[in-house]
Amino acid sequence: MKPVEYFYQIKSRHKIGSDYKLAEFLNISRMRISDYIHERRYPDLYASMQIANALNLDPLQVAADFEEQSEKNEKRREFWRDFLSRARKPFGALVLVLSFTAIFPGGINGAQEAYSVAVAAFMLSLMVRIMYIMLKQYAIGIIKKALASLRKPHNDVAQIRCAG
Repeated sequence: MKPVEYFYQIKSRHKIGSDYKLAEFLNISRMRISDYIHERRYPDLYASMQIANALNLDPLQVAADFEEQSEKNEKRREFWRDFLSRARKPFGALVLVLSFTAIFPGGINGAQEAYSVAVAAFMLSLMVRIMYIMLKQYAIGIIKKALASLRKPHNDVAQIRCAG
């Protein structure tokens, strides 16, 4: 979503009538809000967090959305697109699990227990996704180092060639 679309949702949800009031509500300068609306700039991490909090959204998804929009490098933009598509999957599972709380046996206590389980499952899936991304980057680094070392002539190979 474009920044202006997020702002429209915030204004609608919180009954905010002007950009000035929106700026006050988000604790972001009015000029910066104007820059975001007219896409002269994209929201920084602080603004992304404020927007996410105002809409009860995942802050990481909002920040990744803005990163994807503002990135000029196509490979990096693709990274953020890929990240967003993977990050959305656990949210669907969380909504599904939370929908079962209405029919979970045990009344309020049962629903609270189901909610706790759903939150724990969501946090676990998010941690697994973050670890996957980190391990993927780590593995890429190791592979690059290994390939670089294979390209360099080794001293023992050079000595064998000289001796032979």
